Amino acid sequence: MKRFSPIIENHFEEGRPLIVGTAQRAAAVRRAHAEVQMAAGKVSWPTPRVATFLQWATAELRAGRHAERDSRGQGAPERALSSHEEWALFRAIAAELIPAHEFVTRRALVGQLRSAARLIDDWQIDATQLHRLGSPEARLLTTALTEFAARCRTLGARPVRQLVAALRPPAARPVVPASLELPRAHRRVLQQHGAEFIDDEHHDEISSQFLACTSVEDECIVVANWCAETLRDRPGSRLLVVVPDLDARHIALERTLSQTLEPSRWLASDDGSRAFAIEGGRRLNEFALVHHALTTLALLTRPLIFTALSGWLQSVFLATPGAEDRALLDRWLRTQGRLECSAATLALQLERAGTSLRNPAAILAERLRRAVAELPQGKRLARDWAQAFSAALDAVGWPGIRPLSSIEQQTRLRWNELLSEYAAIAVSLGPLSAQHAVDCLAELAAEVRFDAASPDVAVLVTDSLDPPVVHYDAIWVMGLDADTWPPPPAPHPLLPTRLQIEAGIETATAAGQLRRARRAMQAWGGACDSLHYSAPLTRDDAESQPSALISATTQPPARAVTLLQALRGDPSFELIDDTEGLAWPHDQAVPRGVAVFDLQTRCPFKAYAELRLNADQLELPEPGIDARKRGDWLHKALELFWQQTRTQSALILLADEALETRVRAVVDQALNKIGPLGDVELLARSVQRERARLERLLVECAALDRQRMPFSVVATEQVLATRIRDAQFRFKLDRVDQLHGEGARSTHETVLIDYKSGQPGRLGWLTDRLREPQLLVYALALRNQRKQPDDTSAPPLNLAALARLHLTRGRTSYLGLSADPGTLPAVRTPAIAAQNLRSRGTRGVVDVLGDTPREQWQLQVDRWQHAIEQLAQDYLQGTATVDPIDPDECKYCHLTTVCRRTELAETSESEDECDAEGGEAGL
Repeated sequence: MKRFSPIIENHFEEGRPLIVGTAQRAAAVRRAHAEVQMAAGKVSWPTPRVATFLQWATAELRAGRHAERDSRGQGAPERALSSHEEWALFRAIAAELIPAHEFVTRRALVGQLRSAARLIDDWQIDATQLHRLGSPEARLLTTALTEFAARCRTLGARPVRQLVAALRPPAARPVVPASLELPRAHRRVLQQHGAEFIDDEHHDEISSQFLACTSVEDECIVVANWCAETLRDRPGSRLLVVVPDLDARHIALERTLSQTLEPSRWLASDDGSRAFAIEGGRRLNEFALVHHALTTLALLTRPLIFTALSGWLQSVFLATPGAEDRALLDRWLRTQGRLECSAATLALQLERAGTSLRNPAAILAERLRRAVAELPQGKRLARDWAQAFSAALDAVGWPGIRPLSSIEQQTRLRWNELLSEYAAIAVSLGPLSAQHAVDCLAELAAEVRFDAASPDVAVLVTDSLDPPVVHYDAIWVMGLDADTWPPPPAPHPLLPTRLQIEAGIETATAAGQLRRARRAMQAWGGACDSLHYSAPLTRDDAESQPSALISATTQPPARAVTLLQALRGDPSFELIDDTEGLAWPHDQAVPRGVAVFDLQTRCPFKAYAELRLNADQLELPEPGIDARKRGDWLHKALELFWQQTRTQSALILLADEALETRVRAVVDQALNKIGPLGDVELLARSVQRERARLERLLVECAALDRQRMPFSVVATEQVLATRIRDAQFRFKLDRVDQLHGEGARSTHETVLIDYKSGQPGRLGWLTDRLREPQLLVYALALRNQRKQPDDTSAPPLNLAALARLHLTRGRTSYLGLSADPGTLPAVRTPAIAAQNLRSRGTRGVVDVLGDTPREQWQLQVDRWQHAIEQLAQDYLQGTATVDPIDPDECKYCHLTTVCRRTELAETSESEDECDAEGGEAGL
């Protein structure tokens, strides 16, 4: 297949420059030319001159400037302003304009001002009319352009586009595709210098095919599969994928193409090869290596929010400490309560790390201090900051110790070039503080687009409507629904639309966009052997129709099936009921205690994933004291209080003043025993508030327990070690009360109490599936412990009540069940509680059997024991069925991407419903 028309090949041989629309298109043409030469058996050849108009003009200006200086023997004429200098000048101008225009960000305004200035010069718009029109946007632009011109005069420079009119005749006349869209000024200069405008070679008209896809996502999948099938059936093919709305779907399309065409990138066997390229590359700050460098500099100059700090800490571009140590440091920092951190505060925080993390914490803290020391104080010029930034990054250990891939090495070189370019615009930027210098560098990195050099790729993705120039085996144009094709008018917001229309800017009008679309479609048809169009039938949950331009020129549309439909209709797929994990080794103790039973009843898969696979959810720091630390403090204070008080009678005898004194004392003792709650300096006020809160809660708890029937506290924070279903478990029971006096049926009636600091919820002990079975597990463990033959000191367990003691501000209450009414305040018997649940419409309430309250209670205790033993059996044998106790369990679960319950559901009327069909999901 010929990659170029004979006319273009002849011009390449003559050494004439070819003008194309974008720098990326120029690179594609050069790659295609190299491929042709290698196919012809050549080992060396002259590189063709392919450039955009501005690239060609800049090269001609440089040649003309040197010639003029040599011939006249005088200094250089007015120099060309670099694009980075232009950006820096407009950035400074925008910063001065922003206070009066706070509705736009500085970065957005810089981009709009630069593009407006280019349009005025390129399309030869009379800028004097801006002020006469009098709109706020026109006045803003006039002010900016006036200031820009003044600063350019001070520098003795002007943009290249303003100097092209003075170009001397080139040595070789340029060649320009006739269908290339050129601004008025560019076309005039080319015509003045004898450019040859060549018509695209006429090819036999080819028929195009159209495919209607159900959604934008499905369209990406269809195109990726087409690329893979074409390359498999016809190796060596060259494919062009045109995506007019590439900005909106860049990430999704890149991911889909990568997973389909180069799956090795997602595996450890990645060899660095690439199967496709996206014209224009990406912004430099989007590359991971550059992003980490910019984040490092930001951390050295200001506080970072914790999510950014966490990503920085776990990056592969951080040299030391090792990845595992950094992950453990990240986990520890999440418990320290800091929502944001600078390098200095992070170094101080790392000094408080525990013994196991002390060495890696010290290494990282020392690197941060050395890096901070490399940054000078006060304001400096960009050239000084460029050197300081390099030294600071070296001190931190960027870019790490692992070997960099080819793409990463090229990215690092481009980063070094960026620092040089940053230093070169020091005069335009002026003196900067450290924070502003980092901000400026980050904004500059966002302006630069970069694509690492890679071997010739088979698939090129572009959003350009310019003529391809190169001939492809096949072209696929996607996203051609009626809303986006032809593109809607897009006049520049700062320029009056009338001036744009008069200048002939086609993007400003619907008619102009229609002409552009038709030219593009004609160019695509002449640049390939096979042409395909597609459009999504839904976009952003709204229905759409194929473009009228497509339906008039293509075969009848074929509707694409969705990926999910394809999977279900393919008989080669087999559904496997994978719901069993590995059984627990019976010779090992089961960790995590009561969490096993709580998670197993909520969802067996969740229990297996969190407890066996360690798929815990990482928590973000929260302001104030960590909730677990607050709970530990509360538990310890109550433990110390009842160790001193012992009985209800002693509690009643305490005067109010003595009670408050004891409460203050145990709260202070508890804080000293449980250790620091986090950053002492940061949390000082939070600790004082929490101390006052705990004192109030203990006083309210004492008032509630004074109303109970007589009791004594026989155990606090009691450790229970027992075997359930032949496996060893270990629990800690908050409190065991023994009833006595007239209200007790026997001298050994026992009440088990579990402290809760949250609001009382519903009690799920009387439904088919148990909820929050913590106290039920404790009851079984305590019964088993007292049944042991070697324990003759403890009497058999005579359980009278199970209750949670909720201690919340303004409300302290018991929630549970008891054998007899009145055992605990507001705690009911099973029969009454079940009746109340049914009256509220609760589903799955069990029948409470038995003739007397005591018999009913005992039957429920036996039922609970059997249910707890069954939960233990299921966990020990590895049952991991995806079976949530209710839809709310899935709503906030962090494991939905692992269990894939929602993804594999066949139908789902609501995202809140998790019981749709779709086969059994599992491990």
